[in-house]
Amino acid sequence: MSVSFAEYTATKSAKMSIQWTIVCGILFAEIGVVAALLCPFIHPSRWNRLLKSRFVESLKVKAYVLFGVQFVTLVIFFCDSVREMRKYSVKMSGISEHLHVADEEHASMRLFRAQRNFYISGFALFFMWVIRRLITMIAAHAVVMAESVAILRQAESASSQARTLLNLQSNGAPSELLKEKKEKERHQLKSSSLEEEFDKLMKEHAKLQQTVEKSEEKKDA
Repeated sequence: MSVSFAEYTATKSAKMSIQWTIVCGILFAEIGVVAALLCPFIHPSRWNRLLKSRFVESLKVKAYVLFGVQFVTLVIFFCDSVREMRKYSVKMSGISEHLHVADEEHASMRLFRAQRNFYISGFALFFMWVIRRLITMIAAHAVVMAESVAILRQAESASSQARTLLNLQSNGAPSELLKEKKEKERHQLKSSSLEEEFDKLMKEHAKLQQTVEKSEEKKDA
């Protein structure tokens, strides 16, 4: 149930309590963080380096604990504001025209405070989720960008090597692969020639051995 503008102007001078002042400060801080994360002048890689720095890594465990405590506290405040809204909405609907005007103003003031606290705590919870989601997306985007840059560098180096090989082949200069192939062919020819020579020597040795054996047989006879 919403209050009228006259009731708002009548109650706008009411001071905010300490806990809701803190919640409002948290909301403004979250808005500032979201604005900084969405700033187009800051590259995602810078945010990634900042989030992976030693200082932030040392505070990561404490940050998780603080995030959990803050989330639970805001949920409690949000539920309390919903309860207050329902409570004073029922009171406003049950107020009779014969009651004093001060009671109606008091109920409308409390209803306005409950509605204000509802929006403050609700937006604070929403921006907590937005900040967490933005940090996750920025980190993932930075990793993807780094991988794409590495892939592009590898592709550029491979293309440059291919161009140099093509230039060498077009200029008539033998490439390393051709040199290795020729070396292998030369070694194979040498090994085959050595095998042939070895076979010839073995045949000559066998012939000499046969002649020696024949000469010895003749002497014995």
